[in-house]
Amino acid sequence: MSLSLPKHPILLCTPLAAAAVERLGLFFHVRQAGGSGTMDDEGFYSALAGNAAVLLTGQHCLDAGLLARLPSLKAVCVLGALHPAMDLPALTRRGIRVTRVDAGEECPGLSLGPALEAAEQLIAALGFGRDGWHPAGLVNPEVACGSCC
Repeated sequence: MSLSLPKHPILLCTPLAAAAVERLGLFFHVRQAGGSGTMDDEGFYSALAGNAAVLLTGQHCLDAGLLARLPSLKAVCVLGALHPAMDLPALTRRGIRVTRVDAGEECPGLSLGPALEAAEQLIAALGFGRDGWHPAGLVNPEVACGSCC
């Protein structure tokens, strides 16, 4: 008899190399965003609702107002530089782990190295894998300890 538990849903807001999507699929229910990701794209932001984690690029921004609509969010991984208006203090207050992967500007998620690194960071940020609760690339280390203390 095997035990089948539901997987946490995560949202990819940028294309990601197939090997990285496959790796994430071992742990999570992976969804791809359909919106353009612009600040006024309500469809894009409604896609964020209900996800435990999200993979973004520096073109995407999470602010306190949006975070109030995302109670399930626990981890964010950014491919490339953080958006200048990203509300890191609000993310930290909520205990949301934010990681960042250095990546090129053109389709950063399609390069295998950064894509796999982003996948491993999301896996660790949600407490899985050998680096559970302590992902590489953590931008807000004050949230690193998890539920242990």
